[in-house]
Amino acid sequence: MRPGQAPGNPPPPERRCTATSKQKGTRCGQWAIPGARVCRWHGGAAPQVIRAARLRLAELVDPAIATLARAMVDPDARIRDRTRAADSVLDRAGYPRRLEVTSAEAHEELLARIAALKAARGA
Repeated sequence: MRPGQAPGNPPPPERRCTATSKQKGTRCGQWAIPGARVCRWHGGAAPQVIRAARLRLAELVDPAIATLARAMVDPDARIRDRTRAADSVLDRAGYPRRLEVTSAEAHEELLARIAALKAARGA
């Protein structure tokens, strides 16, 4: 069972292993590995399947970020959805939501940015 899945609920059909059981003749029903269509017992642990699954997922990164960017700037979207999209983009860019910054660090960063702006104007 996957984290967050209620007990007794089967995985969604699009994430289930598509292999057929030799004994029963029915679908496997186990979780497929991310980006693939089979579970690890039906070939999902094979290096070529893992490599193809990673490639499939990597191809979805740019369209996903573009979708998040559109959601962030959509004036008709709810603020909660826009905030979630922004959080997701920031997480992927290496800026976690729960980044703790002390007031001294913030003060130092602010002074550094002001100095950089003044230097850019003077140049």
